[in-house]
Amino acid sequence: MVLTHAIRSLSDKAKLQINYDALLPAIIKSIYFSHEGFQSGYFLAAIDHDMVLTDWKLTWPSKSNSFLELQERTARPLFVSMSNLANLAGSAIKATHDVRSVHALLDSIQQFSHSVASQWKTNRLSSVPMPEEVRLVDEQSLKVTIPVVWQILKLVLFTTIIILQGLITRITQYPTFYRRDSKHILSSEVISS
Repeated sequence: MVLTHAIRSLSDKAKLQINYDALLPAIIKSIYFSHEGFQSGYFLAAIDHDMVLTDWKLTWPSKSNSFLELQERTARPLFVSMSNLANLAGSAIKATHDVRSVHALLDSIQQFSHSVASQWKTNRLSSVPMPEEVRLVDEQSLKVTIPVVWQILKLVLFTTIIILQGLITRITQYPTFYRRDSKHILSSEVISS
């Protein structure tokens, strides 16, 4: 995380000394799979465990463990500087010399995406249509707790977009980095991510 701030101060010569092939997997693991990061999306399952039905409305109490943990998580240094970390990942993609690390990056993003999708499907919030929220979800949840999870999911989306933008830039600006036949595979993997 220190590197996300320090890299701006490094000379071009110093930046060339960084092992981006080793840095890229570490960044991706920190962002998507670490306890300090998006934790494979498992926070969504924790939310569902704390949801209750009160007066026929779905309630996610602001004093629940899952909500308090999400509030604490969003204040952590890694979360606060997630866009800087995503930009560093984009820079690492542009500077990597090993196409296998790029494929591993895409595999990791796809693995994370599948995990978040399956966690979301098991969460009762996923079954509430937006037009029906006022009728099916209590007011405190709509105003206090649910906006926090939407902010985190937006952060997941924007972080991934920044990283994939770096990858698309690499594919289009440096076509010699990839074999002619693998460029199409990479492009389709980016689209499916």
